[in-house]
Amino acid sequence: MKILIDMDEVLAGFYDHKLLRDGNWEIGKVPRDIMATEDFFFDLPITDGAIDFVAELIELGHDVYICTKPQTSIPLSYSDKASWVNFHLPELSNKIIMCQNKNMIQADILIDDDNKAG
Repeated sequence: MKILIDMDEVLAGFYDHKLLRDGNWEIGKVPRDIMATEDFFFDLPITDGAIDFVAELIELGHDVYICTKPQTSIPLSYSDKASWVNFHLPELSNKIIMCQNKNMIQADILIDDDNKAG
């Protein structure tokens, strides 16, 4: 089974980032200048249990990919997200899909915090 897993707020705690912890940020309203900070996406903390969850899916024989939506206005988000996966989940370093509309990617399952996932 081909499974796509979102990065932000699924594998990585976007709103748990050290630069966001003290704010009361509305979803989708984090200022661009904060997200454009060097290493912002690389420094996202891994969600509790994420590594074990991915390992279990792979062990069960599933074809697992990271499918994440980078910020097109923040070029660093592409390399930071890839570096994050390479660091935390190196077994998926060649299975990273970055796109603006996840519905365009064929898969059996999409695990995403966004119910629209587009």
